[in-house]
Amino acid sequence: MLFTRRTFVCGATATTLSMTALMRGLAAEASGNLILVSILMDGGNDGLNTVIPITTKQYGAYSTLRQIPGNGGFLGVDLAAIAAAGTAFDPNYQTPAAQATQYAFHPNMTQLRALYAQGKAAVLLGVGLPAADPNRTSHEVAKFDWATGSINKFGYTNLGWIGQAFDQIGGGGAIPPTVSLNYSSPTLLTGLKNAPLAMGGDIGNFSVPCGSGGADCATRLGDLSANDTYATQYLAGEFARSLASATTSYVGAVKGYAAAVPGTDYPATGNSSIRNQLKQIARMIRSGAPSRAYFADQGGYDTHSSQNLVTSHPALLADLSLAISDFYGYLKANGISQNVVIMTYSDFGRRVQANSTAGTDHGTSSVAFIVGDPVNPGVYGQYSDLTQLDRNGNPLIQVDFRNHISDLVSALGADPTAIVGSIYPKLGYI
Repeated sequence: MLFTRRTFVCGATATTLSMTALMRGLAAEASGNLILVSILMDGGNDGLNTVIPITTKQYGAYSTLRQIPGNGGFLGVDLAAIAAAGTAFDPNYQTPAAQATQYAFHPNMTQLRALYAQGKAAVLLGVGLPAADPNRTSHEVAKFDWATGSINKFGYTNLGWIGQAFDQIGGGGAIPPTVSLNYSSPTLLTGLKNAPLAMGGDIGNFSVPCGSGGADCATRLGDLSANDTYATQYLAGEFARSLASATTSYVGAVKGYAAAVPGTDYPATGNSSIRNQLKQIARMIRSGAPSRAYFADQGGYDTHSSQNLVTSHPALLADLSLAISDFYGYLKANGISQNVVIMTYSDFGRRVQANSTAGTDHGTSSVAFIVGDPVNPGVYGQYSDLTQLDRNGNPLIQVDFRNHISDLVSALGADPTAIVGSIYPKLGYI
């Protein structure tokens, strides 16, 4: 059977590799011990309904602007629902919900509110892309900016800020230092010296496909693996040999991690995509995998219509809140939460004004969460003044997204200046 590069894309749990990843020293040691889990809230999350302002002035503007044109409905979150759920909070994370006067998590985010009350979460308000990027409300451009830690470089680079951080740090071992669990090889994790290992589904199913299968499949794969140990003198042949060799090596390592941690004790509270991705990451971390950065995503946040349906934005927030809580709880119960940090981000926020189809259109300022034992809890940044909008009806950015990225790069143990292009003041959540 002829084995091609396409053959080595690993079945239902695809892997993407680059020559730079293949040629890395497999025994390299990481320079630090923080593990970063990045979650993309894909589509442009409505931060205004994720964290709601409840001061009299801000909520007054919010409740007025969130009236749905033409039908008299309300797209916002009612104060009574917040009170009933107990999700209000203040910068002092120890303030009881009943006494909080400034902000509230969406009522569906009770688990994340509980983590905040335990001092395990920080809330970053008003974060987003600066007005200097004229295309910041484009999905493609905004996600590219967030992935690269840059503005106005769309089409000029393919290097992500996490990938570049690990170019400095090194790390990895039996598998690369960065891993994606959503079947893709995201720009976010791509560096000059590193390429992410990309998988999907249950890590226990990670495998090299064997053509049409058959009884002799194991024999053929064994023969192929044996042949891959001999270097060739031709560049094209050596590339293919190295690719095949690394693929089988990575698959073997991941299957070992999966066997060591079957995950049968993981909380059985749902079966969503984001929950399953975080479950696989938790298994990798618990197994002792050498990777220090993981990527997961949750789609569905492009809520131009029917945003207030219980199956729309509220359901996404409930799913995310529970998934993060289960992930953190599992790590904590197994004594491995000390060095793990979760960060969320999204393309952009949504406009304050509801549209006529009971949705929200592309905006700017949004909210991010940072969760984990190393986090300094509380509120960072500033909620945008909803009575002072820009000419497009968007809240003003309070925290440049590159400032946020800079803090995370520093926490990983790398120098952020060359990556984000400037020196930013430390926000302080980590």
